[in-house]
Parts: sequence; structure tokens; C-alpha cells
Amino acid sequence: MATKDEQALLELSSTIPKFNYRGPDVKFSGNLGRMIDAAMFWSMTHWRLSHSVMASLYLGSQDEEAPHSPFYWNQHLLALDLVLEELNISHGLSPATVRNVSGAEPVLEDVSRAGSLLFEDDAREFYEHILGALRAIIEGKETI
Repeated sequence: MATKDEQALLELSSTIPKFNYRGPDVKFSGNLGRMIDAAMFWSMTHWRLSHSVMASLYLGSQDEEAPHSPFYWNQHLLALDLVLEELNISHGLSPATVRNVSGAEPVLEDVSRAGSLLFEDDAREFYEHILGALRAIIEGKETI
């Protein structure tokens, strides 16, 4: 049997109006924020590499074997494009949307042709690093 205080508390709480609220799904909002962060990270990396290509052209390094030749940086740009394609498959991050947000054009129109063009060891390592970093961002992991 309820005490008088418990009974009074129940009566008082029954007078408080009840409301149901509708709003954005908190989980979706977090996912959206992480996708935006991933798109911005990809975009900054793309433009950094694009500027590296231009700088190497300006400095006159045309030797394909040189570590900072346009060929070297273009391989990294291609690796970055392939990362975006992989994230589309694994996480649904649209390459077209990311490129639209960043104002970036793909290195190759059909990246499925890129298999034999990629990878020197350094570009493969770059691919794995960037893929891991972007997955960590999208999945909400602590640090990269």
C-alpha cells in the first residue's frame, strides 16, 4: 500500500502535461556530421596534392623517378580518387557529391581503369593511410 506522500506525488505528477516531440534522429545527425567532416578532409587533401602537382611543374621536375615529380603527385591524386570510390562502396559516401562540394574533378573519368596505373609503394601506403583516416572519421573513431 502506498504511503500518503507517494499517493500525493502520484496525483501531482498526473497533473503535469505530457508531450511527444518529433525531431531529427540524433544518430543520423551524427552520421551526417561525420560524412561532412570526411568530405572536407578529402577535399583539403585533394587540393594540397593538386598544389603539389602545380609546384612540381613550376619547379621543373619532370623526371618520373624524382620523388617530387608531377607523376609522383598525380599517383597520389589517383590514390585519393580510389579511396573515394572505396568509401562509396563501403559507406555510401557519394564521390560525385564530395567532388561537387570540393570543386574537384576526378583524375581519371573512369577510375576502374586505374588498377595498373597505381601504385608505387609510396602511393599505396598513402592510399591505405587516407582510407584508414577517412574510415575513422566516418565511423566516429577517436583519432586517426
